[in-house]
Formats: sequence, C-alpha cells, structure tokens
Amino acid sequence: MMIKKFINILSFLLCLTGCSFFEEDVQLEEALTLAGDNRSELEKVLAYYADDALKLDAAKFLIRNMPGHYSYEDTVAVIHYSNRVDTILTKMRGAPHQEIQDSINACAKEMGIPSLKKVPDVSVITSDYLIRNIDDAFEAWQEGPWARHLGFDDFCEYLLPYKVEELQLLDDWRFRLKGFHSENVRELEMCDILSNSPLAAARRLNQNLHDYMLPSHTGTLRYKTMKVETNAKVPFGPCDYYAYIASAVFRSQGIPVVRDFTPQWAFRSQGHHWNIIPSTSGKNIPFSGVCTAPGEGHKLDEKMPKAYRVTYAQNKDLRVLNGGEEYVPEVFRNIFMKDVTDEYIDCTDITLSVPRSYRYAYLAVFDDKNWKPVAYAGVRNGKACFEKMGKNIVYIAIGYERDGTQQILSEPFLLRFDGTVKNISGKGKKHERIILKRKYPVQEYVYQWLNRLETCEFQASNDADFRDYYVVHRICDCHATGYEVVIPDSIPSCRFWRFMSMKPDTHANVSEIYLFDENGNLRQDGMIIGTEGSWGDKADCTRNAAFDGDILSFFDAPDGEHSWVGMAFNEPVKMKTLFYYARGDGNAIEPYDTYELLYWNDGGWNSLGRKIPGKPWIEYDAPAEALLLLRDLTKGKDERIFTYENGRQVWW
Repeated sequence: MMIKKFINILSFLLCLTGCSFFEEDVQLEEALTLAGDNRSELEKVLAYYADDALKLDAAKFLIRNMPGHYSYEDTVAVIHYSNRVDTILTKMRGAPHQEIQDSINACAKEMGIPSLKKVPDVSVITSDYLIRNIDDAFEAWQEGPWARHLGFDDFCEYLLPYKVEELQLLDDWRFRLKGFHSENVRELEMCDILSNSPLAAARRLNQNLHDYMLPSHTGTLRYKTMKVETNAKVPFGPCDYYAYIASAVFRSQGIPVVRDFTPQWAFRSQGHHWNIIPSTSGKNIPFSGVCTAPGEGHKLDEKMPKAYRVTYAQNKDLRVLNGGEEYVPEVFRNIFMKDVTDEYIDCTDITLSVPRSYRYAYLAVFDDKNWKPVAYAGVRNGKACFEKMGKNIVYIAIGYERDGTQQILSEPFLLRFDGTVKNISGKGKKHERIILKRKYPVQEYVYQWLNRLETCEFQASNDADFRDYYVVHRICDCHATGYEVVIPDSIPSCRFWRFMSMKPDTHANVSEIYLFDENGNLRQDGMIIGTEGSWGDKADCTRNAAFDGDILSFFDAPDGEHSWVGMAFNEPVKMKTLFYYARGDGNAIEPYDTYELLYWNDGGWNSLGRKIPGKPWIEYDAPAEALLLLRDLTKGKDERIFTYENGRQVWW
C-alpha cells in the first residue's frame, strides 16, 4: 500500500508542476510530504547543509530515497530482545547449533518480535541522526584511507547510507563498530603500496571477522537482533546474514561495500548473497562476507540466471511494477535493488510472445520443487523483452493472477550459449527407452569422495583372517551411482565376503553393499564383520552402515588404509552379483525405493508411473526431448530437472 501511495503522490505532483521541476526535485518533495509531522526534521538537514553543495546533494539523495525504508517502532523492545539474545549466547556457548537456534527463536516469539509494528524511516528519523551519519560518511570518504577513489554516485551507495539493512536500529552503529576486530587493518597505512587499498583492508578485516565468528551455515534465526555485535556472536547463519554483518562492520570503518545476490541458482535450490568491494583498479571484487576472502574467487563457475545489487536508492521500474500490479512476486516487492547481471556473466536479451492480457511477465528457473521468478518485463503488444539473462539455462515464462496464482505462459526452453532459444517439449514425440542412475546432479562435495575407492577390492575367502582370498572385483572407475558387479563363475562358495581399502586415506568409505546369491536372493543373514570403530568415534559411521539399506549413511573407518567391512555366513555361499555405492549424497538410485518419473507437458508435470527398480538404475519409456523430473517417493528431498541426450542425463 505504501508503494502505491508513493506512485499516486508522484503522479499528482508531476501533473501540478509540469516541467518546472526536475524529476529528482519532485521525488524529494514526495519524501517530504510523506514525512508528515516529521517534515521539519528533514528540512533541518537541508538547511544545515545549505552552504555545502556536495553534502546537500548527499542529504537530498538520502531523503529522496527514504520512502520505503522501515524501522521498528518499538526500539526499546528490540534492544531488550538483543540483550536477551546476548545472554542466551553467553550461557549456551558451545551448545549444539540447533539448540541455540531453537532457544533464540523461542525468545523472539515470547517477546512478540514477529508482531512488532514497523514505521517508515521518513516519519521517525531525526535531523541529528542524519547529520551525524552524513558527516561521518564524508569523513571516511574524504579523509579516510580506503574510499578516496570513489566517485560521488558510488559513495552514495557504498558508504553513505545511514543503515545497511531494513529494520536496523537508527543508533550509533558507525561509532560503535569503528574498532570492531580492526586489529592489523590500520597498519596497512605504513605500506606505500597498500596504504589506500580497500581490497587489502577488506581482506584483513574479513579474516578477522572469520576468525572471531567461525562461520557455519547449520542454522538460521527468524529475527536478527539488529545489534551487529550480538549478531556476530551467533555461531551460525545463512549467507545473507554474514553479508549483512560484513557490510555494517566494513562501512563503520570506512571501507566501501555493497551486497549482491542471485534470487535463485540455475542448477540447484536456493539463491545466494555476497559482498562487493570496489577496488582502486575500477573492478568490483566479490566475496562472501565473513566466509571467504576478497580476491580469491567466489562462485566462479556456478550458473546464475540473474544478479542484483542491494541499493539504498529506489528502482523506478520496480516502483511502477509494485504500484500498478495487484500481485507481485516476493523477490520483486523490494524496490531497493538493481540489475547487475552483466558485471558477472556473459548474458543476452530475449523477447518472448506472451498473452496480451498480462501487463507483466516473469522468467523463472526451477528450484528443485517449483518455478521461481528471477526476472520481470513489461508486456507490450504481446511481447516481453527480458534483459541480461544468463545463458545455458532452462527457463519458463510465467504470469500471476490477482490472487497470486501462478500461470504458465510458455513451454520450458533452453537459452543456449549463442543466445538462441530451444523449446523443450516432449509433446507428440515418440517414446524412447531411458536408463536413469541418479535423481540429482553430482555436486562438488560429493565428487571429492569418489576417488577414495579407486584400487579398493571386493574379496571372498573361507578363511576368517583372509590369509587366502579371491579377488572378486577391483575398482578401477569411481562412480557417484550404484555399481553392479557380476561375480565370475570362478569364484567358489565362500563364508566370508568383504570390501577392502587398498590405499591411504580411503577409510573404507563404502556406503552400501548388497550381496545376491546364485538364486538371486539378497543375503543379509550373515554377521557384519570388519574394522571396529569409526573416524571421530561417530556412532552412525561404523561398519554397520555398509549394510543398513541406506546409501546416505557410510562406513568411515578409523584408519585410512587397510580398513575393511564385510559379512560372515554360517556356511559357504555362492554369490552371483553384488551392488555397491561409494560415500555420497543419497541421490543415486536405490534398489528398493519407490520412484516416479514425471515429464513436462501442457503446462504441468505428468506421471510416467511408479517403480521399484531392484537395481542401481531404473528404466522408463519417456517422450524424446522432454523435460524430466525423477522423484524418490520413499525418502529424500533433492530432485532436479533434466533431459535425456545421447544415452545420459543432462541436468538443468
């Protein structure tokens, strides 16, 4: 409602003034009007800087763009909440993160933080507070060592704003945080080469914050305390949490910084937030506040459909969108951001035909469950032009009804590297036989474990000590999928069957072993044998994990080399086949889970049936060139869209 009020007032003023006011002057008058009884406080600021043109321009920038920024009305309650959280963190230091998270979230609920009223900054900010912030920011810019290279426009976004996040307390945060873990930063001024390097200063300060906070992404608070010093004591948080803390600490010490984000990755669930340092070379250096160092590379090769920068200034296009539409997706309700995709990736504009009944259309990517909007465009004569879109990504065009119901406006399509569009539709296509081995792409953290099994062996023996044994199979090729071994007829019936690690640092990291006798029966009636214990004494990583029917659990032996796990039977058994899985993410096909394959057609997912594969792969007849999605109905949540090309799954 407030956004629409902004638009209405602006339109009214433009009609009254015609061309006698510049647009910025109209926007300034709009803010002063919305301030109501607080207008005099803002006018005091303008009067205070009447003889200083540059600071006056800075004050106008802040006031002009102030509508839409909010704070808590009851600051006493927020401060009390911050103090309570500080006490909880002190008492629970070293406790499991989940317990700390639950305690603080319960505290927020108990103190009524979720229901606290929010008020526009323009109606409550004081002249003293704004003047103090402007003067401090100018001192850091013009007299400090780290921001002198900034032009005025960048200064207004990277250093000037009186807050770094919505609902932040309008308090003395700049003063309080000036020395917050800044040891060894100012000493850079003694080096002629680094004395004015914001990158060098950022690297040191970020490392200090990292060493103090020891960041972990194992939990999240529903409500920040709005006191950075307290937030920095929380031993966990999402990426945007750390980016916010870094922004506040950096700016308080005169180091210019902003936050960028992608609302949704193009290859997996969730989005990401990070920070930017403007270096003296003219390049923006990305890094993850508190977590990763500036200049060391950040998410360099992860597919991104869009990137946006969090701004203090209003985005006029987003104002119009929010002022004219009954429903706007959550990501675009924030009018304080701008598109910076072309700073990161090679991108292109694409134009699509969409129904004329929609004023706006959106491009969406898949987030593992649903289509999530990442870009918007106005519809003109049945066409929507989406600017600066990431390539080699599958998109779909969507629209929204007044009640927020999502409507599909196109077939899924691949935006190729060359900028051309390929529709992905299995409609009317001939069915083909496909073989699927995973339901989710292999991530980097999985890949690093796979080669641990290289050269390891499956062995069989009738000697409990394996003094004499048969080599059933030697692993020469590592997989992030289940693997079937057909046991040679030359291997006789044996009582003892095992997996043996043969090289250092393997830790016998097998996650599951299935043994089948000559009649095809799964044999789990033996006694589990092998190296006792586990690395780090983890109860769920002992040898039992290799036969528990769950490929997500795994054996992690205490010794890196010559550890083993197997099964002893009461009498010799002739085995026909075995399946095995390396340590992984639980997304390979499991023999006894129930799966369902879906394909996209006519604006939705259509089922190709449910199956229990009985093997480490599953077979289906599916339409050629279709967009597919495989779900494990037994357990797990990761799932990802793919196409089937040249006999393999291609993930999108």
